[in-house]
Amino acid sequence: MQHKLLILLILSIMAHAEEPLVIPQSLIDQVEQGNAEVAYYIASQFNQRNFENPDTDDENETKKWMKKAAEMDYPQAMFEWGLMLDYDDEKKQALAWYQKAAESGLSDAMEKIGNFYIFGFGGLSTDCQEAYEWYKKAELVENKLAYNDHAWHLATASDKSCRSPERALRLITKLVGLYQREMNHVPPHVLDTQAAVFASVSEFNKAIKSQEKAIELLGENNEDLGSYQERLDVYTQRKAWFQK
Repeated sequence: MQHKLLILLILSIMAHAEEPLVIPQSLIDQVEQGNAEVAYYIASQFNQRNFENPDTDDENETKKWMKKAAEMDYPQAMFEWGLMLDYDDEKKQALAWYQKAAESGLSDAMEKIGNFYIFGFGGLSTDCQEAYEWYKKAELVENKLAYNDHAWHLATASDKSCRSPERALRLITKLVGLYQREMNHVPPHVLDTQAAVFASVSEFNKAIKSQEKAIELLGENNEDLGSYQERLDVYTQRKAWFQK
């Protein structure tokens, strides 16, 4: 634990310096000796610096070190390297890394694989039932995003065979309970899903109330405001929302 804290302290100091981030040789030596955790934390610090100042070359360094950590089988790095490939539209490669991370037990990767089956990404055939199985795996450790995705698609899928409003209601009820117990509030994207679920079981007054609350929390300048408002308009017409 002390060793890990020392690494974090060193990297934290370097990450907030104005000069380019220079990795101490001692840390590089640890990576070369097989310490994947050090490689991951180096990548994380470059990533933080890149977020704070996108004009630097830190993005390339982030990718270099994250890939290195992933290739050393560090689960969180495998997932985040998959995210980077996904963002760059390298879907097949991203899927391969999500699968590796999922095999290591990372529930965030399981949720991503579920999404890939929903949309047919990475060379997969669209298969909502296979997607739901991956969501269920992530739900075993109470992955909130998996609960949300699962409920959303059960309520709004364009294919009737993929819909089950009653199951969606059970899932969203559990998810809202998790947020209220752990964080004492429910974020807008979950309220958005809750509204869609309520509409799918013809509870339109509840749907309208949830969607209005989601819009209020979202704020006026959020890029998702238009789609949230579009769904609210559908609910006020006493209709359910289905994916296009």
